[in-house]
Amino acid sequence: MIFKVFYKSLKNMLKYSLMNKKLIESIDHFVITTKNINNCKNFYCNFLGMELVEFTDENETRYSFKFGRQKINVHFFEKPYSPHALNVIPGSQDICFITKMDIQMWAKRCEDFNIEIELGPIKRSGAIFEMNSIYLRDPDSNLIEIAKQIE
Repeated sequence: MIFKVFYKSLKNMLKYSLMNKKLIESIDHFVITTKNINNCKNFYCNFLGMELVEFTDENETRYSFKFGRQKINVHFFEKPYSPHALNVIPGSQDICFITKMDIQMWAKRCEDFNIEIELGPIKRSGAIFEMNSIYLRDPDSNLIEIAKQIE
């Protein structure tokens, strides 16, 4: 009897250890919380160049910012959409965006938009490659890293 339980446990462990290398493929979306939707839209759409998507869900107007194959859903601080994170607070995100545009051009863009660079350009290690990055804050004080692959 003990052998059967051990065998079944070992079989499941092997099955899942072989599978779990591909269980999660990518990120579809993540959520940020804002105190001011207009400032948020200006930053993500006008400065970062994302596409604004406005949609209705359960008779409520909602917003997201689309880029590449991902999007950022936006929750309002005063009235977060359910379900939501346990502690919904603006300024709690630390996000890295990958760009093809040169980091020096981003630094100039920050200057043009009157956005302060907190750090950088600086070399960093990403999930797949080495990159040059700058760090700045969105209107809700989330830390935004803009990074370009070092070629």
